[in-house]
Amino acid sequence: MFLAIFLLLGYAILLLFYSWAWKTMPIYAPPSTQALPKQQVAVIIPARNEAAHIEQCLNGIARQDFPAEQLQIIVVDDHSTDSTAAIVRQWTKQQPHLSVLLLYLADFVSPDETLNSYKKKAISLAIAHTTADIIVTTDADCVPLSSRWLAKVLHFINEKKAVFVTSGVMVAPTNNFFSIFQALDLAGMMLTTGASLRYRLGDMCNGGNLAYLRSAFEAVDGFSGIDHLASGDDMLLMGKMRHHFPTQIHFLKSYDTLVSTPAPVRWRDFVQQRIRWASKTSSYSQALLPFILLWVWCSNVALLIGSFWAMSTHYHLGAMAFCWTLKISADAVYLNTACRFLGKTVWLRYFLPAQLLHVWYIGSVGILANFKRYEWKGRRVH
Repeated sequence: MFLAIFLLLGYAILLLFYSWAWKTMPIYAPPSTQALPKQQVAVIIPARNEAAHIEQCLNGIARQDFPAEQLQIIVVDDHSTDSTAAIVRQWTKQQPHLSVLLLYLADFVSPDETLNSYKKKAISLAIAHTTADIIVTTDADCVPLSSRWLAKVLHFINEKKAVFVTSGVMVAPTNNFFSIFQALDLAGMMLTTGASLRYRLGDMCNGGNLAYLRSAFEAVDGFSGIDHLASGDDMLLMGKMRHHFPTQIHFLKSYDTLVSTPAPVRWRDFVQQRIRWASKTSSYSQALLPFILLWVWCSNVALLIGSFWAMSTHYHLGAMAFCWTLKISADAVYLNTACRFLGKTVWLRYFLPAQLLHVWYIGSVGILANFKRYEWKGRRVH
């Protein structure tokens, strides 16, 4: 029982620190008189069976307050079996003022070639087909919330002399408990990402909202050395960038640079997504982040096991109540901070029931991720 109290105390301190760090991080606002830098920007969108989302994504990019002559959109169709490519072709005809390139990954991958990461191959292919100075990657189901997204990213890169920038991704939930649970989870990840980068507690990012210099991508030899891993087109690339450019990796805190993504509808899809994210943990180049993630996992598992033991034996019920108080109090401060920034405090009405699901979710995903087996976009990954 002492171990559970010790772990939960550490967990609470960590989350309170993240909350404080996020609050002290300034919201980025470029000077209103500052002219937009003249670099070319390529927005790369790998897409596999995204007929339901790709047009919204493209419309969000087309709405950007950004010069068309500085923008290129590259969609890489990853062996889609639906109408994704047809939708892109039709949409392109309606946007003659924009430079849009549709690539088919199947044209560059031989039938007998074995790949474990089609997404990294798709991004590399797109970069090879552009001369843009700045690479922005997003997912085909992501939509920028503001027309200032690209302009602010470009201003930030130049002002901070950054080579790699990440910003927030939020869930656009429907009004049901499961989607809002995912929204709260991703909101917390955003806060942790920003605080971790600010205070060098580990490199985190989300491939749905990244920007980096093309020259930096080439300097680290792209995905070479990590291309055998199914996931990691975001955090593992970030680790390579950190090794070569230790002071030029940044988090951009601004509501204008958020993108939204739909929540998986089924529990199975959600778990598969989180297993995919967690499966690359052992490949991180920094030791601190895996240690923190392990501490969080152990804290939740200890709370779960301790609760069952205390209720079945009627021993140390007070100690377990104290542990739950630590977790709930720390999570309340942590998620309230994130939701206030997002303007979504209404999500907190599901906070208490989400706490019970959160313990199970963290414990199960942490175990399943070690098997490194999951399904993504209809592909079985081992």
